[in-house]
Amino acid sequence: MKKPLTSLSAFVGSVLTFAILSLPPAVRAGVAGNAQNGDTNGDGELDISDAVHLLIYMFKGGPAPVACADRPELVARLAELEDELARKTAALEESSAQLASLQADLAEVVQLFSSKDAKLTTCQAELSTTQAALVSSQEKLSVCQAKLATPFPAIEGFAFIGINTQGYPEYRHVGTTELIGTDLIFVLLRGTDGGESRFQMGSPDTECSRGGKEGPVHEVRLSPYLIAQHEGTQAAWEAVMGSNPSNFRGDPELPVETVSWDDIQEFETRTGLQLPSEAQWENACRGGTTTPFAFGATLDSVTQANFYGLDIGDNCNYERGNQYLGRTTVVGSYAPNAYGIHDMHGNIWEWCEDVYDSVFYGRPEALTLDPVATSGSGYRVLRGGVWIGFASYCRSANRDWDEPSYRYYSFGFRPARPLP
Repeated sequence: MKKPLTSLSAFVGSVLTFAILSLPPAVRAGVAGNAQNGDTNGDGELDISDAVHLLIYMFKGGPAPVACADRPELVARLAELEDELARKTAALEESSAQLASLQADLAEVVQLFSSKDAKLTTCQAELSTTQAALVSSQEKLSVCQAKLATPFPAIEGFAFIGINTQGYPEYRHVGTTELIGTDLIFVLLRGTDGGESRFQMGSPDTECSRGGKEGPVHEVRLSPYLIAQHEGTQAAWEAVMGSNPSNFRGDPELPVETVSWDDIQEFETRTGLQLPSEAQWENACRGGTTTPFAFGATLDSVTQANFYGLDIGDNCNYERGNQYLGRTTVVGSYAPNAYGIHDMHGNIWEWCEDVYDSVFYGRPEALTLDPVATSGSGYRVLRGGVWIGFASYCRSANRDWDEPSYRYYSFGFRPARPLP
């Protein structure tokens, strides 16, 4: 079956052929002249309108079809329309160009606002950080103001120096008519109201290299006390005891070592000072922290402490700095903690007052004010780690011990003094 358009074209062709052949010769010649190839209406297309045009001519007897070229008014009108079409096309193209330009401007404006929004977000984040820092500074200022508002006590045998950079009072040990002064500087540790202070003592189960003797973690209450800013020096020991037992020499500000717990008892008698309790020592070491070290989770052998800081140390990844000096260093050579106290980590082991008791932290006595272990073994406690030890030995909570009569070139001390 033929398609409709194909049938229509065939029909139109048949009609045109029949119609033209039916015309008189003269007329047929005129039609052929004006409408070559069957284009009887002269529109340049061969379609059904040509058949209609011719049929009207045949049946109505009208004039012979003429081509558009024979009608100048139509040609002129067509030219006008073409000109108008050209003008409108040009105007449309111009409008399209303007629209494209406006779209580009809009995209630029959107990008500009997006950039400003990003900058605004950044500024808001910076403002929040600044506000948080301001709040922190205000809190620290309040603490310092509270400390300043509390009168500094006059302590026999000590001269008040001032407030250190960390905001804690400092005193120099000058002695009395009966007691020898050491010239060592001490830091006063107390609560914000001038009374007792509190801290968390011991290490959690998750702390690497931690032993069972370091727990459980418990809150300790301490009365105000003084503790030396540095380890006891060779100069101070020689001024009091008249001799220097140290193995490492060359500078009077090196820490005194090769002294036993028993030796220090005589030093205490002559100066009015005493060894810190284990709780006092750890409180001073931590500087308000609960991390393995006063400086955080790691210890730097270049800037923070003198210890065996090579990368081949223990498995806890505590070491930073990759340095090992192989001897003691002058006190105060490394950064202080948040209390302004130096060398609590490394350099030399420091004797404490307590008898070593591996389970003391779990006893009721550990929760009393100013706890001190007075039984549990025949040993005395050592704290702080040593120049020849790994970082894990230098942790704030690490506990060691030895016989009170034992002298070793890594054993020294840091004097303290409770307030009357």
